[in-house]
Amino acid sequence: MYESGGNVPTSIATGDFNGDGKLDIAVLQYDSSSNQNLVGILLGNGDGTFQPVITTPTGSANALSWLAAADFNGDGRTDLVAGESTYNGDPSAGATQILLSNGDGTFTFGQTYGAGGRGSASVATGDVNADGKPDIVIASLCDPITGDANCQRGAIETLLGNGDGTFTPGATQVIPDGNFFSVSLADVNADGKLDAIASTETGVAVFIGNGDGTLQPPSVYAALLVTQNSQLAISDLNGDLGLDIVQPGVNGQLAVLYSQGFSTPLPVFAPTSLTFAKQVVGTTSASKTVTLTNAGSAALNISSITATSDFAVLSSTCGSALAVGKKCKVKVTFTPSALGTLNGQLIFTDNAVPPTQSLPLTGTGVSAADLSPASASYPARIVGTTSPPKTFTLANNQAVTLTSIAISTTGDFQVSATTCGSSLAAKSKCKISITFTPTAKGPRSGQLSVSDSASNSPQVSGLTGTGK
Repeated sequence: MYESGGNVPTSIATGDFNGDGKLDIAVLQYDSSSNQNLVGILLGNGDGTFQPVITTPTGSANALSWLAAADFNGDGRTDLVAGESTYNGDPSAGATQILLSNGDGTFTFGQTYGAGGRGSASVATGDVNADGKPDIVIASLCDPITGDANCQRGAIETLLGNGDGTFTPGATQVIPDGNFFSVSLADVNADGKLDAIASTETGVAVFIGNGDGTLQPPSVYAALLVTQNSQLAISDLNGDLGLDIVQPGVNGQLAVLYSQGFSTPLPVFAPTSLTFAKQVVGTTSASKTVTLTNAGSAALNISSITATSDFAVLSSTCGSALAVGKKCKVKVTFTPSALGTLNGQLIFTDNAVPPTQSLPLTGTGVSAADLSPASASYPARIVGTTSPPKTFTLANNQAVTLTSIAISTTGDFQVSATTCGSSLAAKSKCKISITFTPTAKGPRSGQLSVSDSASNSPQVSGLTGTGK
């Protein structure tokens, strides 16, 4: 049990407020003795325990109802935003306050936004315009556009983050009747853009986000008569991949709104990557197959299936749409354009989130035939004596028989044995043993050469030795 400072707590948030990599707790509280709001910070020790509370006065005597956390100025420390719920017509009341972390559990006041006496029932943070900077979404008790002095219409306002702790006011959306009590951010229609979900006096309002900081007009769902500060829970409750909404109401009631029309496709691939065997440069491999399953709750609409660089889609049974629970197959081939390891991707473009899925593809380009090792050096030998043999391997990498094989050497090197005949079966290997008999003192050189029907004939290995 921890003391929040002996004051009345109204909201909490978590974040790393001193930049030490450990989660801390922020508590918004009202100090009746000084008639002002405070932010209390319990710095975390990283083991589930916390240090004594550090308090920072907010300078506001108006009721602060909600707290949210994010790094608003990009310094690696979590900052805070607090909303005033006062809507008494006082032009200075109802503001949204930014508190920038000093890195020690205390805060410096940033700018304030809003006010006008309209009240901030709730605030939430998230990147609503996809620029990588945290924004703020406010559930206002009154409509600022019409000057709703009697607070008959709630409004959702956005503050777009500039990344330096300041904000640019964005768009405002209202509901025609009733106040907002809380706001949350989630991608309820699975389009990759944050949406705003607000608890109202009589239900839930869903504002679909456009991904640019603006919101579409709300869809309002009648649920329960709720009390002020009613907070929503948003999660997939029935496993259909759609986000559902839970709203608490009066008399201990809970309303559950199951997502309708927010179902999403879910592409699942098996295997999740393809590796091809060695393939002769300029020739095409046998195909490998990827199976795509739509494990989601809506049809998967497929725009394209393509492969990059040295890979190609041979065939597909997927068509333009794949129904829920159905499978299709894509066959891929490999035609290397160069020697060595080659990488590519099999790319699916569809209506899933994200709209592009990439599977890694790998293969190795080889010569039609190769002789290894590419060179060999023999220890010094007395002139006229013969060394132990060194072994070379001739590999036929083709899918056809290698024919017209002829083996020769130059210099002081001789073939002592071989398992190679005049032909070599597809994808087979044979051995060649070479000895060294120096005819003079000093460095000696030569080569092992194999001519055959391969496109890269002859295959050659360099040979060196020393006579003494």
